[in-house]
Amino acid sequence: MQSAQTVTRPSLPATTIAMLAAVLMALFVGAIGGYAVKAISTPAVGATHAAAACPQGMHAVVWYTAKTWTCQSDS
Repeated sequence: MQSAQTVTRPSLPATTIAMLAAVLMALFVGAIGGYAVKAISTPAVGATHAAAACPQGMHAVVWYTAKTWTCQSDS
């Protein structure tokens, strides 16, 4: 005689689901924020020779993450 047994699978606790949703939301908000900053940032300065762009006694300082540069004193 065969007996039918039901297989029970433990369900995920509510805290696990809430944490997973929070992590996914944080990733989504971070991705949207990155695109928003990229959209409003100014275009990069064209490729120029740094010695011609800065006055005598100064050198160019480049911030690649901000896509900008400035002249700074050599001393």
